Amino acid sequence: MTATNHEKYRPPAEERWTDGIRTEPVRIAVRTEWLYSEYNPKTLLPEGRTRHPFSRSGRVTASDVPSDYAHMQDVAAHLYRAVAAFGDDKDLVIEVRLAGDGTAVPKKAERPATPGPEVVPSEYRVLPTGYRKSPLTGKQHFELRVCWRGAGLETGEDRWAVVHTGSCLAADGTWEHELLPSSRDDDWLARHRFTREEALRLAASSVDDVVINGRTLAQWEQHFASRSEG
Repeated sequence: MTATNHEKYRPPAEERWTDGIRTEPVRIAVRTEWLYSEYNPKTLLPEGRTRHPFSRSGRVTASDVPSDYAHMQDVAAHLYRAVAAFGDDKDLVIEVRLAGDGTAVPKKAERPATPGPEVVPSEYRVLPTGYRKSPLTGKQHFELRVCWRGAGLETGEDRWAVVHTGSCLAADGTWEHELLPSSRDDDWLARHRFTREEALRLAASSVDDVVINGRTLAQWEQHFASRSEG
């Protein structure tokens, strides 16, 4: 496995996503459920114990950062989303404690009531590195879009897609033509629909690789720069 070039994918501080993201604490309720070996009188155990735990795990019962259906009880998946929700360049503290009175997390995070109409974003532009300083005309063709695609049938949570010129980005980084709604089965939706945070992260990790007429934005800039120098 090739190690990620950390410096390559860390833009200057002013280009990082540090504002306009979550500020309030995230609460995740977990029920621990260990698995134990069968009773064996020959097994050495601490006094008072009769079985050996071979799996010390738990399942999420409620969360402020709901996951997709496939990972709705996955502790690691919820923890990842909780950390990502605060954005880049943040110092966070993770505290794990026993639940007490009044600490239960609602199964579905409630949005604060508003006295009138609510304005919510339905699309984000994701720009490749160096986009704003690039002098190239037509550079908008290298953008990716993260678009709202309704709510999931199982969870009711918003689902988002990463799109580019009629194609959708899959979870494995491949592009496929976006099918008509009537042709999208559960498998296709699982591979091409994400939470907002997942979609933004996937788009940001892929936008520098968008190719138009055989070159990325950076490669076209190098191409025209070499021609002007010649």
